[in-house]
Amino acid sequence: MSIPDLNMEATCSSPLEQEFQRLSIDSANEKAQSGSREDMNSDLWSELPDALLDKIFARLPLRSLFRTRVLSKKWDEAITRSLSFQSEISSLSAGWESYCPVFWSWSCEWLIGYDRRSKRWHKLFKISYFPGISKVRWLSGGGAGSLLCFHQGGWSGGDLFIHVTNPFLRRWHKLPNTNTPSRPMLDIVHAVRLGLKDYEVIVITQDDRNMVVDEAAPFTSPRSALCAEIYSRVADSWTTDNLGPLVPRDLRKVSSAFFEGTLFFVLANSGFKSFKNLRLFAYQARRRRWTVLAHPFEDQDDVYQCGLVVCDAQVLLVMMNNRDRPQQSFKFPEAIHGPSYIARHSIHIHRIDPDSFQITDLCRGPDEDIHDAEIVEGLASDDQCLYLQAYGHGIVVQFNVLERAWNCIAIDSGPVHYHSRPDISSRWFGPNFKWTNVTFQPGLNPFAMQ
Repeated sequence: MSIPDLNMEATCSSPLEQEFQRLSIDSANEKAQSGSREDMNSDLWSELPDALLDKIFARLPLRSLFRTRVLSKKWDEAITRSLSFQSEISSLSAGWESYCPVFWSWSCEWLIGYDRRSKRWHKLFKISYFPGISKVRWLSGGGAGSLLCFHQGGWSGGDLFIHVTNPFLRRWHKLPNTNTPSRPMLDIVHAVRLGLKDYEVIVITQDDRNMVVDEAAPFTSPRSALCAEIYSRVADSWTTDNLGPLVPRDLRKVSSAFFEGTLFFVLANSGFKSFKNLRLFAYQARRRRWTVLAHPFEDQDDVYQCGLVVCDAQVLLVMMNNRDRPQQSFKFPEAIHGPSYIARHSIHIHRIDPDSFQITDLCRGPDEDIHDAEIVEGLASDDQCLYLQAYGHGIVVQFNVLERAWNCIAIDSGPVHYHSRPDISSRWFGPNFKWTNVTFQPGLNPFAMQ
C-alpha cells in the first residue's frame, strides 16, 4: 500500500485545505518582505466602529483579507475579531477531513494520518521546522484540533519542556516553566482546545513536599499528593491545584483522556501484571475536584494492556486480557511481548459514566483471531472509531463503536513501516514512526497561534 503525496510541503486532501495552505504561505512571504512596516493608515481605520468594519470585511474576498492582515498588526487584530471573518473560516473548514491515527517520524520528516472516510493514509505536514525536534525524542502530549502538543523531560524532578505547534501554519510556542518545575511528573500532559485560538495544557505531577512514609512497611513506596498544573494560553501562565489524593511515588501513567472538562487517567507501577495494581482517577478542571474511581476488575490477575479513549461522546476503558489467550511456549521475544496474535474476544471495552464515574461493560472483540500481531501501547480514537496499534503484521486494529464492527487497516508499506518480518530485531525495535494518540483536526482551529 503506497502513501499518496498530496502536496510537496504540506498535503491537504481537499481544495479548501490546499487553498488555505497557499494563503498561509503567501501571507508569511508578504510579511517577510514587508519587514516592520505597519502603517497603512491603521490609526484612521482603528477609529471605525467594529460593526462597520465587520460589514467591510464581509465584502472582501478571503484572499484579500489574508493579504491585508500581514500589512498591519492593527488590521490583523481587527480582521481576526471580525465575526464575518470567523464565520467564513468556520463555514469553510467545518468539512475538512480529520485524521486518526496519526504517526510522526523520529527523523521528523512527516506527519502521517489516516482518513477514515477515504480509507487512505496521507502525508500531512512536515514538522522539521520545529526547533530541535530531530535531536530529542519528544513525547506526544495530545492534540487540540490543529494543534499538537509535545513534551520531554520532567521525570524524577527534572525540567519539563512543553511545546505546542500548528503544523498547518508552521508555527510553534514554547510554554513557560510550570510554577514548580522541580516536581516529578507522571507523563500526563494533555492539550485542550478552547475556541478558535485559545487552548489549555493540563499537567499532572506529584507534590513531594509532604511525602507520607508507612513506618509499618518501610520498603513500600512513599506516597505524595497528586497535583494539577494548568496552562492558559490567554494568560500565558500556570495555575496550580494541590488538592489531589495521596498515591505511591512509584506510579506511572498508563493512559489518559479528556472529556467535557474532566481529565481521566490510569496509573500503575512500572511492573504491573494485573488490574489489581491499576488506579483510575478523574480530575474536573473547572471544579478542581479529584475523584478516585472504583473499578470492578480487582480480581483479575492477568491484564495485558489497557487504555482510555473518548469515542462516540463516551469515555471508554479498553482492556486486553491474557485469560482469553491459549498458553504460549517460552520463546523470545514472545516471552517479553506476549503472544504473537490477538485472540478472539480478548479485547474488553467498558464505558465510564462521566457524571457518576460508574464503569459498565460495553462489548468484546475482535470477532475472530488476528494472527501475526499483538497489541502494544498505542491507542487513539476519533468521533466514531477507536484504533489499537499492533506490532507484527503491519496493521492497525479498528473498532467502529457505532456499528460494533472490527477491522484491520494495513500500514505494511510506505513511510509507516512496521518491520513485518518475523525476526527478533524487527519485533524488538518496533516502528520507524511514532504513534501520537491524537486526532488531528485542522478544520476546528486552522489559524490557532497566528
